[in-house]
Amino acid sequence: MKQIIFPVLFLFSFLSVHTYGQMSFSLYSFLEEDKKIKTFDPEFDNSIFFIGRKSIPNLEQSPISFNGWQYAEITAFDGKIFKIEGRYLLSSDVMEIRFEDYHVTLYPSKIKHIQLADRYFIPSLFEEKDLKAYSYFEVLCLGEITLVKKYNLDYDKQVLKQDIYYKKQDGIAKAMFSNKRKLLKLFGNSSKLMKKYISDHNLNFRSENDLVKIFDFYNSTSGWASNQN
Repeated sequence: MKQIIFPVLFLFSFLSVHTYGQMSFSLYSFLEEDKKIKTFDPEFDNSIFFIGRKSIPNLEQSPISFNGWQYAEITAFDGKIFKIEGRYLLSSDVMEIRFEDYHVTLYPSKIKHIQLADRYFIPSLFEEKDLKAYSYFEVLCLGEITLVKKYNLDYDKQVLKQDIYYKKQDGIAKAMFSNKRKLLKLFGNSSKLMKKYISDHNLNFRSENDLVKIFDFYNSTSGWASNQN
């Protein structure tokens, strides 16, 4: 788990720095679906949101958001893809879109995934202290086991936490293991192969970048990618 302490005024500039050059090729291959993108129409597409409100003065300055308003593509489970402006509010862990003079909060269980500029997020149930709740996760590596990152903002302490989770197909997101033995057990029959790969490439399972390499390799050998074609 990472904890970053900084003045809130520098939050936007910090979040703009990202290592997408090291992103798995499979993320773009399988999230770029060949479906017609349609303009959002609140009269007919209200199934993907549950809260609407009129804009109020200085609204954009009050919540802490993920780089503010950005280009967004929202893919719903019914196959619709909406092209609109969106933002991720770290302080309340919600995704918003805006049209005309309304800001609308998305209903996470209706959303398959969201693209904000060049970053991808998925809503998912996750476990925390024996409780299950929805949250938004940034996708780091997509596959049979998807690697994701959860952001937690403590506005009072000015601390942004970044926790790595893993998610199996149609499962809930679970916190990444801090124990190497448990991590290898996650790979099942491929545990010996993964142990050798980690050792041969001198990878550190506590490093985010190395975890992306580890799960990229596992997903490439699991047969998941070929099954998507």
